[in-house]
Amino acid sequence: MLPDFIGEKKKGNHGPGEWILTYSDMVTLLLTFFVLLYSYSRVDIKKFQQIVASFRKALSIETVVSFDGSKAPPGISDEEIFNRIRGLVEREEGLKGQVSVSMERRRGVVIRLGERILFDLGKSKLRPEAFPVIKKIGKVLCEVPSVEIRVEGHTDDIPIDTALYPSNWELSAARAGAVVRYLVNSCGLKPERFEVVGCGEFKPAYPNKGEYWRQLNRRVEIVIRKSEGKMP
Repeated sequence: MLPDFIGEKKKGNHGPGEWILTYSDMVTLLLTFFVLLYSYSRVDIKKFQQIVASFRKALSIETVVSFDGSKAPPGISDEEIFNRIRGLVEREEGLKGQVSVSMERRRGVVIRLGERILFDLGKSKLRPEAFPVIKKIGKVLCEVPSVEIRVEGHTDDIPIDTALYPSNWELSAARAGAVVRYLVNSCGLKPERFEVVGCGEFKPAYPNKGEYWRQLNRRVEIVIRKSEGKMP
């Protein structure tokens, strides 16, 4: 005769992770309850953010909650970055007319600075007039902390051959590096956010037909992209 316990399901033999599901359901219901409270009443924003942060920590999930729009969240789009930077540039005295902002599909947001406000011809040392302009741009970049920044140096097609700059590659890279050093050292931006690129004369904005167009091609571009993506 077989023992009675054979074929019987043991009582109390629950899986080791079943309590986690119950706990997770409870936390989710509580979070839903607090969200409903917030939707039907005025809640102190700071306290509500603290509540959400507590639940986020308990569930080990990554959530971004923004109420005042003062900082750019990680999921911000290129269009939002462009609108924010363009607005800040337009509001900052000393930037209009010297700095242009554009939105490019492949590259992202591009801040373009002409050579005249940055460097003397054939040099990579920043002019004193450039300091307040770059500092204002640094202030703008501080408003979008969750983006990557690539600084590109560009020249015209006239060759250069000096001890410091054997070609336009070296000159353009040195100019981009000078801008980044100032943004890091004087504006407090983190160096790991930056990529420095020397493009030489090989990516002109306009055909090099005459000094007017060459002058426009001698520039530094600050390219801003979301941190989630790689720079092109």
